[in-house]
Amino acid sequence: MSLAACDERPAPAAASDRLIVETTDGLAVVDSTTGRATVPAGPSVVTGDWTRLVRTDWTGKGTRLATHELPGGEVVAGGTLRDRLEARVVSPDGRLVALASPKGPRSRTTVVVADSSGERVRVDLPGNLEPEAFDATGQFLFVLDYLPPTAPDRYRVRAIDLGARALQPLLTRTKSVVPAGAEEEMRGQGRQSVYDPVRGQLFTLYTHQPDHLHTRDLLAGARDSAPHVHAFVHTLHLTERWAYCIDLPEPFGARAAEGHAIALSESGNRLCVVDATTATLATIDPTALNVVSVRPLPAPSTPAPPQPC
Repeated sequence: MSLAACDERPAPAAASDRLIVETTDGLAVVDSTTGRATVPAGPSVVTGDWTRLVRTDWTGKGTRLATHELPGGEVVAGGTLRDRLEARVVSPDGRLVALASPKGPRSRTTVVVADSSGERVRVDLPGNLEPEAFDATGQFLFVLDYLPPTAPDRYRVRAIDLGARALQPLLTRTKSVVPAGAEEEMRGQGRQSVYDPVRGQLFTLYTHQPDHLHTRDLLAGARDSAPHVHAFVHTLHLTERWAYCIDLPEPFGARAAEGHAIALSESGNRLCVVDATTATLATIDPTALNVVSVRPLPAPSTPAPPQPC
């Protein structure tokens, strides 16, 4: 596991900090002082501002949905939905949650959008779909469309129009519809995401892209450097519904995905990607969407060895 931070001097941890940890059973919230779990591990997702955690549990008759206020873990909303579903993403304002059929190869997917009053939208669509993010209005849900559905080896990003209950392609940065055949099909691993509330953008770090071509390559022709790109940051604009990829130079993506992490500075002016295995830091301009610097991480300070008495 790797942690990333963009600020030079992060604030010291408070004695009552709660930690959100990922376990084999799902996310849990742990009191950093006592080690006690204030929210037990289970299938869960958290809001982009880390103020709420949404958890699902299968009861044998339906899916129990509970929203926990953080850091204390108090349940502030809940209900039961029919069918076996798992929470995938929460809207930026924390109002909506998208749930889907359990992960795995499948030819059709049930997607449900719920709020504090219960189920709002239910769609059953062909394909193997995984919710990725809501748009800023809550009217569209971005999904990963895995291909081929029953034996997936790649995926593309599309959007469900929740009003029309239909899949749509994304837009380009010039706000034109991506034409058929030019939708990016990714073959790597989505490592980690960070949400930028000021720009309304979701940045996701991907690693290991052996034969991936971005939409701009498919429209304009592949670049000579494309085969050497092993990692990139996928930018999803949650208001204008376009996507754009920022290539990362070597050595990013050349080693284990678990050694990589992404973070946004407190000011929002810098996006940082760390490759801990090679001690390399890339800094990205989140407005221009380009890499502005790549440099080695400073070595951690080593405490002086104890002196003999």
